[in-house]
Amino acid sequence: RRILEPLTEISNEALAMRTWGDAHGHMLVASGRAQAMIDPIINHWDISAPSLIVREADGRSTTLDGSVELGADHISARPEMHRYILERFEK
Repeated sequence: RRILEPLTEISNEALAMRTWGDAHGHMLVASGRAQAMIDPIINHWDISAPSLIVREADGRSTTLDGSVELGADHISARPEMHRYILERFEK
């Protein structure tokens, strides 16, 4: 699966990019302090609670292909940023 190209494209267009541990980055999205968190590799037990919290905070929480089911990768983002990210991974 093509992951590096879209991640590089997104990071080149971002004003700032940084990494965090799994739960912390997703909670920053839920609290509004980050626009997005992209986890190209994640376990379902690491994202099950954060994904629910992000959705309850009116964010979007899906896999890189847009599925709401928990998978091996994950995106948490504000709605407008989520669409932008998914479009990059659809190319």
